[in-house]
Amino acid sequence: MNLIRGIIITLSVFIAALSNAQNVYTWVDDDNIRHFSDEPISDDAQLNYRTEKIVIADAHVVATTPTFEALEPAEQPQLDNTMQDKYSPVLAPLTITIISPTNNENIHNSAGQITIQVELNRRLSAVEQLQLLLNEKPYSTPTNQTRWVLKNIDRGSHRFLIQSVVNGKVIASSSIVTVHLHRATVKQ
Repeated sequence: MNLIRGIIITLSVFIAALSNAQNVYTWVDDDNIRHFSDEPISDDAQLNYRTEKIVIADAHVVATTPTFEALEPAEQPQLDNTMQDKYSPVLAPLTITIISPTNNENIHNSAGQITIQVELNRRLSAVEQLQLLLNEKPYSTPTNQTRWVLKNIDRGSHRFLIQSVVNGKVIASSSIVTVHLHRATVKQ
C-alpha cells in the first residue's frame, strides 16, 4: 500500500513540475544583459525592457533505444619470428655502477648521513626497479630512483650493493662498495 502511495505522490509531483515549467520569459536590461525566468516580470518593468515569452514544446518525446550491430573481429596479421624480433624492443643488459661514494671512502658525518648515487647504462624499463642493500640486507623498498640518502647510519664500515629486480628476481648487480663512516661522539 505504501508503494502505491509513493508512486502516486511521485507522479503527481512530476506532472505538476511539467505543467509549471512550460513557459520561459526573457528580457534584456539596460546593460544589454539577457535574463531568463519562469515568471513574467512586473508591468512596470515591462515598460522599461523589451520582453518576450518563449513557449516550450511538450516534453513527452520518447527517445528511441539505440541499436548496435555486432562487429566481426578483424583479422590479426601473423608475424613470423623475424618480424617479431624486428618490432619487439631489445634492451641492452643493464649495468649498474655506484659513482658515489667510492670504494673504501672515509665519510665524516656527525648525523650519520650517507648519499649513494648510481649510474645506469640505460633507462630502466617499466618493470625494472633498483634495490639498495646495506650490509647484505635490503634497505627500504625497491625504487626507480638512482639516488638514496641514508640517515642515522651507525659509525663503522658498511657495504653497499645495488640490484636491479624484476618481480623479485635479480637481473643485474653493481660491485660492492665499502665505506667507513666516522661520527663525532660526546665523551662523558
